[in-house]
Amino acid sequence: MRALRPVAQQETLVCWGAYQYFKKREPTGVVEEWSIHRLPDGVEVVRSDVDARKMPDAPDILTHFIRRADGRPKELILQYRKGALYAKATYTFHYDRVELVRDIADFATRREKIDTADNYVVDYGAVIAWDYAWRGYPTYMETGTYAMPLFRLMVETEEVQDLLGGGATRIMVRPLEAASLSIPAGAFTEVRRYEVTLPDDQEAIGWFDQHGIPLRWSRPDGKHEFVLMHYRWQDAAKEQ
Repeated sequence: MRALRPVAQQETLVCWGAYQYFKKREPTGVVEEWSIHRLPDGVEVVRSDVDARKMPDAPDILTHFIRRADGRPKELILQYRKGALYAKATYTFHYDRVELVRDIADFATRREKIDTADNYVVDYGAVIAWDYAWRGYPTYMETGTYAMPLFRLMVETEEVQDLLGGGATRIMVRPLEAASLSIPAGAFTEVRRYEVTLPDDQEAIGWFDQHGIPLRWSRPDGKHEFVLMHYRWQDAAKEQ
């Protein structure tokens, strides 16, 4: 697994795993490895390697995401390659805004501030980031559709200068009945499921374990699916 920043001495490994990306039920060749480490103060570091080096038409992305002990986002560093195109960006998350710095190919460095609603979650493209549906659904709600505030990065865009930009939006999230799930990573019971409607009206369903790790993410049309292939906890007692 590649990483933008090495593991620091004070970090403790929590868990790690790998996703396989499918299109029309066939592997695309893209694999995502990830790990979660925890600092003594409860801050967590989520590293992700979306390895598309064998697929020149797919983005190859490395991310280094930091979230505070209360679960709120703190910082994200992202590196992007697609063919000959290279870009990188840093995002600093505040209570009601996001500050970002982007360097894209031969364009000048761009610095931006984007206002957001409070209690927002972040989608930065990696599947491990899609825990936002589980993480952002309010604990005071047991059922019902929730308009979740979301900051969403643009990892695919027609205009190169817009790449890795972002915007504040809302998505509709609705919990579904818990179910069992058997995938290559193991057999899981009482899996939490959420139906997600994205701003472009595309729908998806996410399956999550009790820790909020995405186990599977798919779209009803069957065009795209992401499945957890390997999953381990450092503590053997929690191993899945």
